Amino acid sequence: MTTEAWLGAGLLFFASLYLGMGFSLVVLQFPGALATTRSTDFPQRFGDPVRRAVGFFTVGSVLMVAGAIWLTALEWDDGSRRLLPLAYLVLAVLATAFTVVFILPVNRRLYRDIPDQAEFTRVLDRWIRLNVVRYAFWVLEWCAITGWFVAVVS
Repeated sequence: MTTEAWLGAGLLFFASLYLGMGFSLVVLQFPGALATTRSTDFPQRFGDPVRRAVGFFTVGSVLMVAGAIWLTALEWDDGSRRLLPLAYLVLAVLATAFTVVFILPVNRRLYRDIPDQAEFTRVLDRWIRLNVVRYAFWVLEWCAITGWFVAVVS
């Protein structure tokens, strides 16, 4: 296998992890969460899994950006095919920046006890909406790297 194929496979692996995790959150876990999650339930239901995911995906995001830069450089002379790893790179950077700027501050707020249920529900609603937006970035990342594979085999 070529270096490009290995890089593409790694990028697809991470994009697929993000896609699957986002799908699980948006489609399976978020519906009904506002009505059923209390401040005291958050650490077990979302908090601890989110903490573990942040650590894992911090490393994943660095690898995705580095791999996308490398693949874009390798593909630079291949015309329009270079645009797909470049799009993946831009989307990975945007998703990471979006997470750091918008989602992580809300995470920190949710990790603290919020005794007022109305305030907790408001913060949880914001966290859910932000995660849905971020999921759109992840879907597009997956589409970009999958499109690259389609272009390579065509």
